[in-house]
Amino acid sequence: MEPSWTGAAEAADEILDWTAEKLSQAWEAVKSWIDRNAKAIVGGPVGMVIGAALVGGLYSGVVSAQERLGKGQSWSQVFWGSLADATGVGQIHSAITDQDIATGERLGLSQTQKMLNLAFGSLQLFGTVAGIAKVGMAAVRGMRGTAGVRRATPAVSIDEMVGMAKRQDCVTRAIEFDAIRTGRTVPTGIQAPGKMADILRYSGRVRPVRAGNVDELVEQLSKYSDDIGGIVVGHRGHGELAHAFNWYTEKGKLVFVDPEIGLINDVAKFAKDQGFSKLSWVSTPRVF
Repeated sequence: MEPSWTGAAEAADEILDWTAEKLSQAWEAVKSWIDRNAKAIVGGPVGMVIGAALVGGLYSGVVSAQERLGKGQSWSQVFWGSLADATGVGQIHSAITDQDIATGERLGLSQTQKMLNLAFGSLQLFGTVAGIAKVGMAAVRGMRGTAGVRRATPAVSIDEMVGMAKRQDCVTRAIEFDAIRTGRTVPTGIQAPGKMADILRYSGRVRPVRAGNVDELVEQLSKYSDDIGGIVVGHRGHGELAHAFNWYTEKGKLVFVDPEIGLINDVAKFAKDQGFSKLSWVSTPRVF
């Protein structure tokens, strides 16, 4: 009995369609994550350029894999070819040799196409290398930043945590107290006198949440669960940073702590005594 090549081809087509669909879904998930986190990972205008290059590279890799599967290339050619296209190496190679990097197939590109491939491939390669370097440096900074910061466990009391925070001013001490309480890492380079930018860098936030008064602050913070806390900043005058202290929730109760004095039993009186004209805050989820 002759084998049914038609049936085999149909089955192969179904497998290719399923694979392409899964790759497309995976790409959407990756793109969504990068859209949310690229700026936080690399930071600043240059970081956004790197993030855009990474997004473009991932998209090129997914499209390349789908096209290579559709052409019936081997799994090895699909993997290495799409990887090269995702990093920009494939485009640069095609611009120089007029050949596909995985199969050696001659592409017949025009001079304009070669120039575009070289330009976009170079941008993708830059984004890939710079992105990896940025993440690597952030990881190294994180490991270095952990040194000298003691960690608290849930059994450690507030008074003990306050005593563990030794930094010089209210901002850096509030950051250190939060790191002790949550198990987070204090980035290197944060030192007195602390600034709002240090709090944002530590928390990973782009901007703080504003609260016009203490009642609004309490209303905003009371909705969080027990694994969330953070730092509150009191402002005077036209928004100058006046003081920083901490907040967290415990067994459904909102707690305020000034690492310089301990628990704040009456935050409204505390804010009035400090002369705050307005408040802002950031949240920092517990790590352990």
